[in-house]
Amino acid sequence: MAEAIQGKRILDFVRKKSAQATHTAYPLPLVTGADFDLQRDTDTKTTKDGDVATIGNLTVEPKVTLNDSDSAIIKVMEDSIFNREELEYWHVFLDKKDNENKYYAYYMIVEVTEDSQSSDADDVATREFTLTPKSKVARGYTELPGGMEELVEFVFKGLKPVTEGDTTGSGKAAQATEMPKLGSEK
Repeated sequence: MAEAIQGKRILDFVRKKSAQATHTAYPLPLVTGADFDLQRDTDTKTTKDGDVATIGNLTVEPKVTLNDSDSAIIKVMEDSIFNREELEYWHVFLDKKDNENKYYAYYMIVEVTEDSQSSDADDVATREFTLTPKSKVARGYTELPGGMEELVEFVFKGLKPVTEGDTTGSGKAAQATEMPKLGSEK
């Protein structure tokens, strides 16, 4: 049976296109929501024999809303809108894996074309970035960058040092408590 995917299990990563040979893609921090709209415009022409539909090209418009911060990746997003800098963008589904433990994702080259900022006095400052594709959207599977696995699959760590031989610091995660049985149950 199919299970619903939680929005918090979809991450958005960016990297300057010019840095693809030297830098790992970076997750956008403090994301509160992301929209990824795939659409084909249609037009219907009425003829004497009935309606004829014309289907247009695929368009996509990603938007990411996040709490504002002093993160360096926010400055990269700003550079994109100020300097027309192209970014690589991934929309990664953590609950969709292939048999090689790679994550399903959409990928494209984008530019930030809108940076909508909100700073109400009684709330956290937010930003909504609208990304405009500069390439087609591609679908595939990707590994997460080093260190991201721990973020995604949070593992209990003990108080001792975490080493190559003991990645948990001698900690052990608690297991779920089983339902107790009544005396008459076997």
